Amino acid sequence: MKEIFTQLIEQVRGVWRFRWRGLLLAWLIALFGWGYVYTLPDIFRVDARVAVDTESALRPLLEGRVVANNVMSEVELMSRALLSRPRLEAVSRETDLDLRASTPRQYENLLDSLRRAIRLTRERSNSGSAIFNLSFTDTDPAMTYEVVSTLLESFVSETVDVDRRGREEALEFLEQQLASYEQQLNDAENALADFQRENVGRMPGEEGDYYARLEGAISMQNRLDAAVRISREKRDLLRQRIAGEEAVFGLVPGATSSVTTSVDAQILSLEQRLEDLRLEFTDKHPDVVATTNRLEALYERQAEERAVAAGTLPDAGDSDLALNPVYQEMRIQLTTAELDLATLEAQLRQQRTQVTSLREAVDTLPVVEANYKRLTRDLSTIRANYEDYKQRVEAARTTLILESRGDDVQFRVLEPPKSPITPDGPNRVALLTMVLFGALGAGAALAFFYHQLNPIFGNRHALSSISGLPVIGSVSLMQTPAERFRLHTQTALYGVGVATLAVAWMGSVAFSERAVALAARLMSGAGL
Repeated sequence: MKEIFTQLIEQVRGVWRFRWRGLLLAWLIALFGWGYVYTLPDIFRVDARVAVDTESALRPLLEGRVVANNVMSEVELMSRALLSRPRLEAVSRETDLDLRASTPRQYENLLDSLRRAIRLTRERSNSGSAIFNLSFTDTDPAMTYEVVSTLLESFVSETVDVDRRGREEALEFLEQQLASYEQQLNDAENALADFQRENVGRMPGEEGDYYARLEGAISMQNRLDAAVRISREKRDLLRQRIAGEEAVFGLVPGATSSVTTSVDAQILSLEQRLEDLRLEFTDKHPDVVATTNRLEALYERQAEERAVAAGTLPDAGDSDLALNPVYQEMRIQLTTAELDLATLEAQLRQQRTQVTSLREAVDTLPVVEANYKRLTRDLSTIRANYEDYKQRVEAARTTLILESRGDDVQFRVLEPPKSPITPDGPNRVALLTMVLFGALGAGAALAFFYHQLNPIFGNRHALSSISGLPVIGSVSLMQTPAERFRLHTQTALYGVGVATLAVAWMGSVAFSERAVALAARLMSGAGL
């Protein structure tokens, strides 16, 4: 550490030998630097602040019924569009800024400087609006004001125009798509109606598709087979019981010719039912056929009873048996069983016919059902798309109406541009101070440079370390009083020179405005 300090002291002593050269260079740099700072033109700055409010009073009430737009992204796009070359060219023409350029090269430089001088920044806001700050700097205060006013007008008007034009084009596209889907929907509905008309009775219903219908028909046929078998066994059993029954009551022949039979009421009821059925169905309907068969059986039974009552039966034992109540009851049950059996057999024949018809249509009905499903699926898809585009068109129309009223987005100019009175820059105090310290540093560097070119050894240790030889002795310098006076005088004069430089800096700062005005007059007089 001591060695380093010693070396530092030696370097300072070496630099001190060339202090006058360094001071002279510092003065020269300071004077020229301050003069250059005075010649710098004043910079004027104009700001404008605009708030973009996207929260309309109607928007909460129209939530989900209007197209959600991202105004902030559009504003961001417009901020970049402001710095585009066409926009900068338009601004330069509208403000006569292009008159500053007389050659294409100068015009290109003018556009570059205009792009760098324009600033559009976004401020944070706690409300639903965003605040944008537009600024521009230039040496001409009037031109600065004109540029900011033109940019602000373009920023507000074109942001809204771009959004509205985009939505109008989108609405036109949606309306074209809606008309196309409406035509497709009509065609699909007509095609499905024609297909249904051409394939009546062959399309799938509530019972399902072809294979479900065939499986159901076969299952019903099996159930009817079982029912017919059970009914036939019941009928056979009744016949066997009737054949073994004996008569228990006597009857006088010819005394009961006018007696009402036991089946008259049933005949009347079935006749009325048959009339009602014939009003709704044909004679081949299973219910009509079953009712007819049953009536015929009852007619036969009625004729037998009347014959027995009139004594026309040849066998007296049979007439006695006919008047047996148990026998009569079994005859009625037999008649009912035969009628039920006839009904079931008719239903079974019809079911077998249906199964046979379905099996014969195995090559046609699946194709018909597949075509029907395809038409239905296409119709559902087209209808869904049509309804979706219809809702979109309504939402787009509502959005345009909302925008035409100006409720969708609002631009509020918080701070309009104002013509600047005082310059915003440059900061001459800081620049003058920087020139002062830069001049002092340059003077010190020059003295250090001369010291490196003309080194000296201030003590024996430094000489020994550089030469690598031992120093056996040294001769001290003894100054006379006159030499010491001269040395002190030079030191004082050097201090005065540095102090004068500091005083000159303070004067340059204090009289900077006058110096700037003087520099401007000199430059204007020189035609610069």
